[in-house]
Amino acid sequence: MNRLRKLIFGSAIAAVGATFLVSGAPPAHAADTVNTSTDPNTRSYALVQTLYAPFLNRHPDTRVETAVVNLGGHKGNSVVARFMSPLTCAGESCMTVVLRYDQPHQIWKEVLSHHTTALAVGGVSPMETGQGVREVITSDGIAWRWTSLGKYMPEVTSVGQMFPGMRTASPTLRNTVLRDYPKYANGDVIMKVSAPRLSDVMQASFVSIQSPQWCGRTGCPFVLMTGNDESGYNVLTKGVFAERAVIMNSQNDGVSDFAVQVGNNLAFYRFNKGHYDLVKTTYQSKVSPLP
Repeated sequence: MNRLRKLIFGSAIAAVGATFLVSGAPPAHAADTVNTSTDPNTRSYALVQTLYAPFLNRHPDTRVETAVVNLGGHKGNSVVARFMSPLTCAGESCMTVVLRYDQPHQIWKEVLSHHTTALAVGGVSPMETGQGVREVITSDGIAWRWTSLGKYMPEVTSVGQMFPGMRTASPTLRNTVLRDYPKYANGDVIMKVSAPRLSDVMQASFVSIQSPQWCGRTGCPFVLMTGNDESGYNVLTKGVFAERAVIMNSQNDGVSDFAVQVGNNLAFYRFNKGHYDLVKTTYQSKVSPLP
C-alpha cells in the first residue's frame, strides 16, 4: 500500500454509528449502473465526508459523489463513493469505493476500492460464500463477487474463457524450463501444462510449477512458452498464478490477452513485440500503482 492509498483509505473507517445507516434512495437493480450524486444534503454524502475527513481536508479540490445501493444480504443498504481529483483519477477512471455497515463491530467497512468510470450492480454472487450479496461490475468488465472474507474479490472468469485443463509436462518441456530457470530443479517439483489457443499461428504452453518450496499464498510460478518438443521452446513471459487463467477477447497483433488469478486478485498480460507484458493488476503493483 503506497502513501497515496494510505492517505485516502488507510484511516480507520470506524466510530460512525448506525445513525448514518442510509436509506431512502432507490436501490440499484441487476445490471443497473449506479448513479452517483454531488448532493451535499444526503446522508450518504455526510457519511463519506465524515469517514474520509482527514484526506478531504488535506485535498479540498477533491469532488465527492455518493449513492445508496441495495446489495442484498443482511446488512441493509450500502454506500458507493467516488473521489474525483487529479490525485484520485486517471482520465475519467476515478477511485470508487463501496462501504457496508458491520453491525457486530458497529463500523462502516470499505469492501471494495477500484479505479473505474462507472459501477453496476449484477446478480447475486453465485457461490456459497456469496451470502446473498449481489456482485458489482466495474467499467473494465470485471465482476466483483462477495466472499466469506467479508469483502468483494474480482472473479477471473468474468473477463475470459478458462484455459484448457492441465496435463503432465513432457520431459523435453520440463528440461527446457529447468534449463532456463535452474532454481526450480531444487525441491520436489511437479510441472503441469495447459495449451491455450492464444492465436491462430502460435503454439502456446502454459507451464505451472507446483512445489511447496515455490508456491505461496498468492499461488505457484508459471512460465508461458511457445514452440514444441521438436522445434524447441521460447519463453513468452513468467509470473505467479493461483490455479485459474483465462483467454480474453481483446487482442494485440492477432494474439489474445490473458489474465490469471493471483491470490484473491487478478493480473493481466498483453502480447507485445514477441513476448507478453504484465499490463494491469487489481492489486497494487508497478503497472497499477493505484488499481
